[in-house]
Amino acid sequence: MSDCRLATVIQVDENQIVLKYSRNSACADCHSKDSCSLDKRDEEFTLPYDAQNEVYKLGDNVEISLNGKQKGKALFLAYLFPIMLLFVLAFFLSLFKIQENIMALILLSFIIVYYVMLYFCRHKIKEMLAPLIRKVS
Repeated sequence: MSDCRLATVIQVDENQIVLKYSRNSACADCHSKDSCSLDKRDEEFTLPYDAQNEVYKLGDNVEISLNGKQKGKALFLAYLFPIMLLFVLAFFLSLFKIQENIMALILLSFIIVYYVMLYFCRHKIKEMLAPLIRKVS
């Protein structure tokens, strides 16, 4: 089952769509929510768009959702894979009797390089993890 959020189309180009949604905080029952700036925030984000699948117009209400596989892929790329690689690299470095301070620098360098590589691949990852968009009738 997927989590769904409602959003509004605010811009449509030939290959991308810009959506705006309100993010509600967990402060619904707070007595000072009227004076708090954390209660609601509007966020905008851009997604790849193929006009052949479905046509969206300005002001259309849409539902955004991620399926379980997409959430799993994101979790794997961001956390699980780098941690597994760190353990494997630490194991092999310890086999070669590398000093601990040098090993720590190598592991830190590795994790920095990994996240920089993720940053440079962000467009491909963004396409792979693009949420599903459906019109709300």
